[in-house]
Amino acid sequence: MVGPVAPAVRQMDNYGEEVSNAFDDAENEFFSSGKHFMKDDVINLISKSGYFRVDSYENTSAIDRHYVVFFFNKKNYDMTKNPEVFEVHGTLAQRYIELHRNQPNITDFPIDNDRPLKVDSNYVISVESESALVWSNATNKVTQRKYSEYKPANENTLVAFTEEYPITDTNINFKNWKNSNLQSLSTRGAGRPTQILLHETAGMNMDASAAFNVPAHFLIGNIKDNKGTIFQMVDIAANVPHGEITNSRAIGIEFVNAPFDIWEQVQDPNNPQRSIDKIPRVKSNFGLTSSTQGIYLHVEKINIKDVTINKPVQFIPLEFSDVEENGFFEVKIPEDKLLNKTALLAFKINGKEIAIEKDKIVTIQYCKPGKFEHLKYLVELLYGNDLIKDADFEEGEFWKGVYYDPEQDKTFYIYQKLFTETITTTVNPAGKMIKKMIMHFTISLVEPCIFCHAQIGHHVDGYLQGLYLYLRIYEELSIKATLQYMIFFLTSEKTSAEKIPLELSEETTVTRTSEINSATNAETNIDIQFSKPVSPAIIKINNFLEIDIDAAKAKFP
Repeated sequence: MVGPVAPAVRQMDNYGEEVSNAFDDAENEFFSSGKHFMKDDVINLISKSGYFRVDSYENTSAIDRHYVVFFFNKKNYDMTKNPEVFEVHGTLAQRYIELHRNQPNITDFPIDNDRPLKVDSNYVISVESESALVWSNATNKVTQRKYSEYKPANENTLVAFTEEYPITDTNINFKNWKNSNLQSLSTRGAGRPTQILLHETAGMNMDASAAFNVPAHFLIGNIKDNKGTIFQMVDIAANVPHGEITNSRAIGIEFVNAPFDIWEQVQDPNNPQRSIDKIPRVKSNFGLTSSTQGIYLHVEKINIKDVTINKPVQFIPLEFSDVEENGFFEVKIPEDKLLNKTALLAFKINGKEIAIEKDKIVTIQYCKPGKFEHLKYLVELLYGNDLIKDADFEEGEFWKGVYYDPEQDKTFYIYQKLFTETITTTVNPAGKMIKKMIMHFTISLVEPCIFCHAQIGHHVDGYLQGLYLYLRIYEELSIKATLQYMIFFLTSEKTSAEKIPLELSEETTVTRTSEINSATNAETNIDIQFSKPVSPAIIKINNFLEIDIDAAKAKFP
């Protein structure tokens, strides 16, 4: 005789012990007051991105029951091994259930616990991967704001998951996309952003119309009428194609600058929308050796060349003045390292020279790094409003472009890629070209951090911005000291430590599979996997700066 058969486990409840334990922990925290609750076995919520659990509980009486929806993000867990669970409850949960129950694959799921709006506590927001649910205390109604459709209420606010934050610096003109059409957006399936990725536009000038074509979240623009300019192209909720393998986690910040010159480009006769290289590659495109918009430095410690003069270089954009006021100050540069020396020595403001040369030193009187300070303002605005999840600017490990060597007791800023790679290409049965790239990184790519595109990708931008922010924020240097020390670290002779390559052990292996469009050569990601290396590779670092603050202080007391 056959006994009773246990009912089959619902698909929604078909998860392992680790997920179950994570849900139990979230329940214990949510119901820590001792409020009675019951697990719901009727409501069905299914997602390929994770798992749901639904509980009901008494609100004001036994017949007034509310729900709490918990979500375990499998995609985030697979990447970080962090068993995070987020919840949405009350009227917000009721609305969430109405929107998503019985769907075959929910793609809009909680990526943060619901909380009052920071700008108005009369509203409560539940941040989801594709939209935000906002509850009004006055009406007891819930509004769904889809990120792909949302238009900011104000043009001069920073927007994060549709919540708008005021800009407090009156010396910055901040503009979001309120009156512009957004590009096609994808969502952050891995959760809220935990990283900042720094870029440079590789151009000297960008106006408002051009800014909204940049594939990043923000752009630090040029100074106009003595005011800074910051554009926000998209909500930080959006996953935009700015950072290769970091797109799902990083907020991208572009910075208008050409850190090195390139050969002249001309319009492609076959496609008016793009530029092509002009041959021979000798004529400058940006004219940095004759620029009066900053200082063009010869930097022998790095391997980023201006091919028109065949020298390793970096261009630091600055503002100049004939008077030492309103934040302008004096800096000193070795004359043999200043490639636009002739232009700056001839440059005058109000009839006054802004640079003088004496004893093989060029003294700039006067300058300031305005755009870099606007970048710092934006980064601290994001950090101060807890918009970079789990970030800690005071923790040295947060600054991934910086390496501390305990054996030497020295700190270095890395001026090259933090990885090595091998690439294979094949043609699949459908005739499509598939590229497989295995990358061996010296850093974790899933932890909260700040780094630059040049360090984690296939560009050479963002080094200067990362160095400036590290000195200014982590080392807590003044604006003047930060700029002067940067120049010193870049232009001084190699220290004994800088002459010996660093050998760093692999921390993360990335396997990236993509499809190559044979007509355009464009690359589309198919899959990206992060893993701990079984046998860590050794990555040799040849280009780096020793960050010796004491030596810089001694040189420039």
